Order: sequence, then structure tokens, then C-alpha cells
Amino acid sequence: MTSFLLKNKVWVKIASDGLLWILLTIPAFWLRLEGAIFSYLPEILMIMGVMAPSKFASIYFFGHYRRSWQYCSVRDLLSLLVSVSAVTVIYFVYA
Repeated sequence: MTSFLLKNKVWVKIASDGLLWILLTIPAFWLRLEGAIFSYLPEILMIMGVMAPSKFASIYFFGHYRRSWQYCSVRDLLSLLVSVSAVTVIYFVYA
């Protein structure tokens, strides 16, 4: 198991981040809406079903896990801006 984790660090990071995004969506809405989440359940499910795969695709295709953020440059910042913009457009199309 340890050798699998060492060989596939990027996929382990993506899977753990994705699991956290999906699991923490409901508590985030619960905190934001002060417990009244049942009237917003369709929107929450849409975010969980559409936005999580969009985030995965954005992070993978723009290579955010392959970058060293300690030494980021303007090019890296522009890549992050394009990635966030792409996910935002997807969100507005489905919202």
C-alpha cells in the first residue's frame, strides 16, 4: 500500500481533495444558511454533482498539482486565473 501511495502522489492528493470538497459542501451550506439547508437542497446537490467534477478536471488539465507553489510566477498566476474562470463559467451555465 505504501509503494502505491508513493508512486501515485498526485492521484492521492486529487482523491483526498475531491472527497473533502464533496463531504464539506453540506456543512459549508449549513453554516452559511444557519441550518436552513433543506430549501436549497437542489442547489446543493447540483454543486456537489457538477462542481466537484469540474474542479477535478480543472486541477488536472491545468496541472495545479504538478506545480511548485513555493516558487510561483506570473505565468502560474495566470494559469490559476484561467482555471478558476473555466470552473466559474461552468457553474454559471448550470446554475
